[in-house]
Amino acid sequence: MASLASILLGYRYVLFGMYPAVSPLPRAHTFCTVLFVIFNAVIASVAAWDYGMAHETGHNQQIDAYLIFLGILGVIYIIPIAAVDILRKNAVPNRVWFECLWVGVFWVLELGASAVTANASNSACSLSGQL
Repeated sequence: MASLASILLGYRYVLFGMYPAVSPLPRAHTFCTVLFVIFNAVIASVAAWDYGMAHETGHNQQIDAYLIFLGILGVIYIIPIAAVDILRKNAVPNRVWFECLWVGVFWVLELGASAVTANASNSACSLSGQL
């Protein structure tokens, strides 16, 4: 019967590849960066769609313009950060404090937009029944 240590060692090879000394953090960083770009592109496209729908019905939702700006800013911001991350070692964007700073700033901006959107959705839903 295999011991618990040998089972965990086997899982380590399965999870982290042939060389378990290689850290999985660069893969996770790349995966999270790709998710950030995808989510911001979705936010910008849905906000643009909603902005167009609001103009057709005569409603003026300024949060849509803000969400379009925020989504495009997120996608454009990643390009130089990724370039510096790939081309330079030990640069400022590679530091943990810098990553925490820009992720925190985008988190606060998107959290505020989601709060405004959640509060505005009740009035938008009640107005759509009157159309």
